[in-house]
Amino acid sequence: MCRLARANARAARTSLRAALTVHQADMRGFSLPRPVDLILCNGDALNHLPRRAELALAARAAASALRPGGHFFFDVNNWRAFERLWPQTMLLERPGVALLIQGSNDPRRRRGISESHWFLQQPRAGLWRRHSERLEEICWTPSEIRSTLRRAGFASVRAFDSARFASPGLTQPGCRTFYLARLRA
Repeated sequence: MCRLARANARAARTSLRAALTVHQADMRGFSLPRPVDLILCNGDALNHLPRRAELALAARAAASALRPGGHFFFDVNNWRAFERLWPQTMLLERPGVALLIQGSNDPRRRRGISESHWFLQQPRAGLWRRHSERLEEICWTPSEIRSTLRRAGFASVRAFDSARFASPGLTQPGCRTFYLARLRA
């Protein structure tokens, strides 16, 4: 992702006035050389934190990297996504690759679980190599998110259903939320 961000920045440099610096760091404890006005955390990254207590670490890291009045923009999958979208089986096939995704949820632990198995055709005809990955995502409630952000120093928190902004068929109402939090000035 860092390589892609740098490449996109180079391609757009003619329209950018300021240089773009890309940092790779753990969202639970990163720091920047100087405060910024905006932090983006896309792709439901906060759902991927392994433990519930780590949401506070990520919120504090974002707050410490922002200028007063700066914004933290992120998205999360909601329980409705884990209930409706995750408990499905999908098979995607393309030349030389097949992907099988089986999803489920754990209501007691409030987590979505995805088992992915992909098969890549090897150079010798007829041979395929299997790869597997298990993914768990934490479901955050709106109150958990809001209280964590307020404790980290964010003065306002606005939430938007992502279905309002997505292409038709990409998501369902109530499945993903965008948050925009402003740090106290």
